[in-house]
Amino acid sequence: MRKYSWLCGLFLLLTVPALAQDYPKSEIFVGYSYLRSGGANFNGGSGSSSYNPNNWLGVLGDIGVYHNGQVGSTNIVTYLFGPRLSYRKSSKVTPYAQLVAGGAHASASAFGFSASANAFAMSMGGGLEAGISPRLAVRLIQAEYMLTKNSGGTGNNARISAGIVFRWPGK
Repeated sequence: MRKYSWLCGLFLLLTVPALAQDYPKSEIFVGYSYLRSGGANFNGGSGSSSYNPNNWLGVLGDIGVYHNGQVGSTNIVTYLFGPRLSYRKSSKVTPYAQLVAGGAHASASAFGFSASANAFAMSMGGGLEAGISPRLAVRLIQAEYMLTKNSGGTGNNARISAGIVFRWPGK
């Protein structure tokens, strides 16, 4: 009986932090993205989904689609996964940093010819979100260095994004 009482007490003690969850348990971002890759400018969109097991850590999946139509048509799709660290001291402004890795697929067509290639992709950077309500925020900026690497070489790229963040509270 005494062990049972201790076990119940420990269980109640461990659930106290769950009562004070003032951070979003999950988030979805959609927005505009600019990618500078291989000396060319790409415009497109990106979206991400994250699960936040606690106030400062998030597990993130990110997909981006970019297009350049200056000479022919070139498209790049990125799919990245990894951790995000957020500083949630205030409900109004949330700075964060992330390191994600995955892949990139590029396809190009011009003058009747087409080609495609896959590459390892890794991105590191951060951003700033401004909370509008507990369920909605604006991602003011997300700036990242993006590395792509395949048998053809290494690409040093830059990505900048902005958009809307939908949040679901933890309770």
